[in-house]
Amino acid sequence: MSTYESEAPIVTAEQRRMFYHRGDWSDFQNHYAAVSRAAVSEGKAGLKRLAPTLLKTIGDARTLHAAWMYNALHGGQTPGKDGRFYADYSRADVWRLCKAVARAIQDGTYCMGPEKSCFVPKLSGLGNREIVLLKLVDRMVQRAATMVLQPLFDPLFYPSSFGFRPGRGPLQALACAEHETLARKRFVWVCHDFRDAFGSVPIGRLMGLLRGYLPDAALLNFLERIITSPRTHGLRQGSALSPLLLNVYVHHFLDRPLTDRLPDVAWFRYGDDHLMTCGSMAQAIEADKTLREILLPTGLKLKASTDDAISQLKYREVVRFLGFQIFYNGRTLQKYLSERAWPQLRSKLATVYSKDHAQLKAEAIITGWIKALGPAFRHVDYEAHCKRMVRIAGRFGFEEVPDVSELIAHWQVADRRWKRLTAKVARHEPHQNKSHEIAVKP
Repeated sequence: MSTYESEAPIVTAEQRRMFYHRGDWSDFQNHYAAVSRAAVSEGKAGLKRLAPTLLKTIGDARTLHAAWMYNALHGGQTPGKDGRFYADYSRADVWRLCKAVARAIQDGTYCMGPEKSCFVPKLSGLGNREIVLLKLVDRMVQRAATMVLQPLFDPLFYPSSFGFRPGRGPLQALACAEHETLARKRFVWVCHDFRDAFGSVPIGRLMGLLRGYLPDAALLNFLERIITSPRTHGLRQGSALSPLLLNVYVHHFLDRPLTDRLPDVAWFRYGDDHLMTCGSMAQAIEADKTLREILLPTGLKLKASTDDAISQLKYREVVRFLGFQIFYNGRTLQKYLSERAWPQLRSKLATVYSKDHAQLKAEAIITGWIKALGPAFRHVDYEAHCKRMVRIAGRFGFEEVPDVSELIAHWQVADRRWKRLTAKVARHEPHQNKSHEIAVKP
């Protein structure tokens, strides 16, 4: 018996045709993108009409194959509890697997396999974070669901929400926060992060929220099966679908009410890192109080006290945000690499030193890390930092990583990219309080 009763209307002929066209995944994706844009533009009624087709879209072998290939390239090579690697499957094996899983999804018999956990250092450098590892086939299904649902939910989010969204990232969040601070003279920052954000999302309330957007019984039962974990009462940390669903939950229960209640306060969120920029200490205290009131019934908890969260940049107080230590010098915001960020580099190198092609992977890790450090280039002793990177790599046996001069050149490129980004933000300032809003009652 289904847990949910569907309220969705009959599927339209156009939506049926979406599943009978000819062509490869690219054709299928382009057609789905057009259908999803049209549905979002119609608001809640459009999502309701599309909802009955979504399980079939997720359970299409082409969708699953695209998800497998994406994971094989970008999803990490750690095996699941079954010990299988992507390289263990031939091209024919992958297609047979996708077709079998597609049938199981569409007839309602698909179930998640066993899980295992590992612990990685947090970005703050304080403690470890539990990551749940799934079998490769379960990772594929989670990615397929994300690929289908992301185009429907992403347009609903505010421009000031940056985490886990296509084309957005921490540097965009930092650039917008810097512009808001300097242009509007909002030098009092309220900086928070949530305690165990993923694990604190109540699955029951989340499913009620999803039902308001996508009222289809088969889809909802499938989603509840794949997001429910025996290891946590909330969402899995490390699942491809969890970041999108965290954004859906936080958007509805935090971002919307916070925007309504504090229209004069600019906020910026990257996943579970939250920043409000205020013009005075009194406004910051009120903003912090309002944030705590809104979060009280959600299950989400803040780590910092009010005193620890509020910083006055004009009085030379240092703020830690998104891996940087930020300091106002009377003219601009200087960004320094937080000492707590170094464990992230060590952790990543530690995960690959015994793997195949470890040297190439180590080089990619270090250059990728530098790519994110563009904001700090002009404010730090970049030569000393690059020497430290080389020393850390040497401790793991990586003696042939790029030398200091090459790392500095990569950092210069990141600096130029950061300058272009800040200039773009200044030219095209996004209004943080506007989104393609669809209101639902969970």
